[in-house]
Amino acid sequence: MNDLLDFAHELARTAGKITGHQQNDWLILAQTSGTTMRWGAQMAQAFTASLAGNSATQDLLGSNRELRETNLATWLEGVLSGAPSRAFWAECSLVGLAHASASVPSGLVVAGARQLEGMFLERCIAAFEPVEAMRVHAAFARVLATALAVMTTSAEEATRDCLAEMGVDKSRFHGRMKFSIQHRVREERARLPAMDWGPALSVGIESIDVQHRQLFAMLNEYHRASTSEGDEALLRQTVGDLIDYTKIHFAFEETLLERNAYDGLEAHKDGHMRLAKQVHHFADAANFGAGLYAAELYFFLRTWLNGHIRGSDRRYGPHLLERGVR
Repeated sequence: MNDLLDFAHELARTAGKITGHQQNDWLILAQTSGTTMRWGAQMAQAFTASLAGNSATQDLLGSNRELRETNLATWLEGVLSGAPSRAFWAECSLVGLAHASASVPSGLVVAGARQLEGMFLERCIAAFEPVEAMRVHAAFARVLATALAVMTTSAEEATRDCLAEMGVDKSRFHGRMKFSIQHRVREERARLPAMDWGPALSVGIESIDVQHRQLFAMLNEYHRASTSEGDEALLRQTVGDLIDYTKIHFAFEETLLERNAYDGLEAHKDGHMRLAKQVHHFADAANFGAGLYAAELYFFLRTWLNGHIRGSDRRYGPHLLERGVR
């Protein structure tokens, strides 16, 4: 690992592009620090108490609960002051290294951060007017998310450095890990239950429901093909069939909405267009190795189809029913 200050600042800069964190967040927190600073100790106490009170998490505190609580309170007060030290991101990195040395899973660190964010939001709502509460909470959430990224990435980097010190070739290790995990994903994904269409997904229009049922059936067929050990030509054919039927469904849906003067048609078409572009991106990539992208495409389609039907598709149902479409 390079010089910790530079390393941590670079991590924070990169993470900030994802979280949206900018210097203005510190200014917002500084403006409200007169109210929020005292929350640091309160939140630290409540957080450590919640860990200590559960047999599944109390070991995460280690042998000195008071020290953990004090350290967390000090760190939170540094954030809430809006005036972090020059070494703030490096300190976040060191926290991540401490987590790694104690074998604390990153997922539990993320869960803990979510609890702290929830505590902070509750206090903001009680202390500020709604718009100000959202503004302050958003600033805190962006800083916390960035700090969390610095912590977890530092822990991962330390693990890679440890492998190198043990004489493990990192490129070979990651190649083997990639292969092993992809194999595990295929095996475990095959055990997932099929995503079946049900009455809860009905939009109230039989012709649309029939097509949605077919889309679910084709998605499940793709799932079976992508989790078997069959050839990739069959998998690509299944992807192609699914894409072709999706195009037919979209065209049918858009024509029906246009004929019945649906106000949300353009937004609906835009959603279809975005999906088509994304799916074609996956399909093109699959031509260079279908197995590598099978899981990503399946989870994307599964999530999108479920959300799209429950959201925008259900919104046009009442309009079409009023027009006599069944």
